[in-house]
Amino acid sequence: MKKKVKKLLIVQFLIVAVYLAFVFLGGGSASGRLDIPLDKWYSNYAEFREDHWFIPADNGLNRSVTFLHGPIVEVEKGDYTATICYEADSDQSCQPYVYKTNKGYVKSSPVILDKNANIVSFDFQITEDIDNFELTFWYNGKGDFSVSGISIDRNNNDLKRSIVYLGLILLLINLVFYYRISSEERKRYLLAMAGIWFVSSIPVFYTGLDGHDLVFHLTRIEGIARELNYGNFPARISSVWMAEHGYPVSIFYGDVLLYIPAALRLFGFTIDQAYKGFVLIMNALGVVIAQKCFEAIFKKRNLSLLLTLVYATASYRLVDVYIRTAVGEYCSLIFLPLIALAAYNIYSEGKNDTIKKNLMNATILAVGMSGILTAHTLSAEMTAFALLLVCIAYFKKTFTFQTIKTYVIAVIETLILCAGYLVPFVDYYLNVPVQITDTVNGEAARTIQEKGANIGDFFAFFSDPFGDWYTALFNPGPVLMLALAAGIALWAMKKASKEIKAMVVLAGVTLFMATNVFPWNALAHDFKVFDLLAQVQFPWRYVGIAIIFLTILLGFVIEQIDVTEYLRISKSAVIGICAVISIGMTFLFTGYYADNLERNVYYDTANMGTWGVMGEEYLRSNTHIENLDGKIHIDGGTEYAEGITRTGCEMDVACKTGAEEGTVILPVINYKGYQVTDDAGNQYEITDSEEDLISVTLPAGFEGNIYLRFVEPAYWTISFGISVIAAFILLVLSIIYGWKAKRAVLKDKIKIES
Repeated sequence: MKKKVKKLLIVQFLIVAVYLAFVFLGGGSASGRLDIPLDKWYSNYAEFREDHWFIPADNGLNRSVTFLHGPIVEVEKGDYTATICYEADSDQSCQPYVYKTNKGYVKSSPVILDKNANIVSFDFQITEDIDNFELTFWYNGKGDFSVSGISIDRNNNDLKRSIVYLGLILLLINLVFYYRISSEERKRYLLAMAGIWFVSSIPVFYTGLDGHDLVFHLTRIEGIARELNYGNFPARISSVWMAEHGYPVSIFYGDVLLYIPAALRLFGFTIDQAYKGFVLIMNALGVVIAQKCFEAIFKKRNLSLLLTLVYATASYRLVDVYIRTAVGEYCSLIFLPLIALAAYNIYSEGKNDTIKKNLMNATILAVGMSGILTAHTLSAEMTAFALLLVCIAYFKKTFTFQTIKTYVIAVIETLILCAGYLVPFVDYYLNVPVQITDTVNGEAARTIQEKGANIGDFFAFFSDPFGDWYTALFNPGPVLMLALAAGIALWAMKKASKEIKAMVVLAGVTLFMATNVFPWNALAHDFKVFDLLAQVQFPWRYVGIAIIFLTILLGFVIEQIDVTEYLRISKSAVIGICAVISIGMTFLFTGYYADNLERNVYYDTANMGTWGVMGEEYLRSNTHIENLDGKIHIDGGTEYAEGITRTGCEMDVACKTGAEEGTVILPVINYKGYQVTDDAGNQYEITDSEEDLISVTLPAGFEGNIYLRFVEPAYWTISFGISVIAAFILLVLSIIYGWKAKRAVLKDKIKIES
């Protein structure tokens, strides 16, 4: 074994050495700027005057035309960043392009020239040396449009990506090595896990992206990447939104996991690549967690692998990941098996006899809840309610000292682990008037019943999964619904165990809550708890909770019932049949996905715009995005206010007032944490403009610069530090515990063999 490990290390060393030699001896990524004078470009509809190309609104076109293009030049293979300076009364567009041939060698999509901005930078890639590159601008026929500056520079994205590729190669080599030295049983296990991951990930390998919430979540990722690039960690106000007006989505919406695709963006990957890499990683994480949890519950590897496959390919989960692209929700589903394992341990006989077991169960529960809470607050709310149902179902065991102690410890651990998210969230929720608080306190959330799933949806296994908020594929899938039917049948025959009965009830209740038959409206009006639960917006979200109960039910049915008493087949055959059905349904889903996928390809933020704020939940209450123009406005005695530099939502502005005090309104939405100071360090009070933008009143006779900065409160920083330290300690302890557990197993194995 030592010789094999030595060879592995030598191979990896040689790969790294070759890579470094290739990078440094080859000169790495080329750099430089394409020398393309602006007056050398071409236009049939505009004229070059005063160092810019201009087309007036009264041009008589009233149609879309190619406003500007060129010049056709030679460009080397590599990654580039284009920066465009422009003025536009209406959104226009442009795109890197090639003339007639070599079209496949330019990787880019149409770029939006936002009317509320005057500069845009975007990346694109040239995959081979070409001699006919051009940049094409389109005019939509509306308003004035001028282009005053174009620069195209080489960047080092290709070098940064190669670092990740090197890491992946080394990881693959280690996995292959681990596979080769594993036992035959271990090899079969690893292949099964890889197969489940691949089957649940097939749609990722199609060109393009599609999904209901896709642009919203991609912009969240872009916002985090942008703030990290500016040195703002953790990301609080994401400046990328609404042409840099800023949006506190990272405060209201947990985004810990989204730092993964954001990091991939910083390593030079396109938006498409970063998001697809994220889905692959989340699918892998979900498969590993689910299998480990199900094996811990049922103590049978083959059964745990089946349950993992069924859970990972449940119809609702596939819709969540690939049709709705509900990132927060499908990330939450990853951690539900941890909740199931903790609850199983808590309510199983003999599991809570020691302090060590109490702490272990509490920690498992806390990690699961922390993962859900920092991914999707609404899913955390639904999970908490599901746990309440479990507590009621096992009320005799719930009201014991050991169980209550475990839950109290879990709550404390969850609060500590999530403090870095919860403290800013609660602070904003209580102190910053935003539209989501208006919704929570209003009537809209109390009328969600008609948005629930139809009962028939639970049996429409073969319907087209592509649909809107009311017609998508809202069912757990045939295997899980058959498990529910089997559980009900066994109960009717008085052969169901107490575990089967409990899972039938819990799955039935959550499925009922997901329908438009459940009396959501009446209950929300009459009971505060249901008013709170109605914030989920769409009752069919409870299908996600139901599938974990149904998966556990399937495990109990297969484990506890003698199948041969009812069917002339073995349990192994039942497991195989369920696996085939799950895989077959996934292939059917993939076929629908291939036929209906709208193949959007996003390389950069500028390809999709930054105004996809969905329901505008986190906007200030009086902000209307249609009135935001991205400009500095002045009032009163202010003579001028001109931007000097800008980094996201942070600005340096040169100002002057006359004999009277004056007001400066900055194009940044006013959220708690902003400060405005001058050259002398004096801090000025910030007030809301009519559109809730940052408004500052300067004294008469002021002349100098003012500086807008976001400074988070000290208690935010402290709470974040507490969470990081707690997570680190927990990680170290889990590694130590895992090492000791493996060592104990190895000792037992040696004793048996001797």
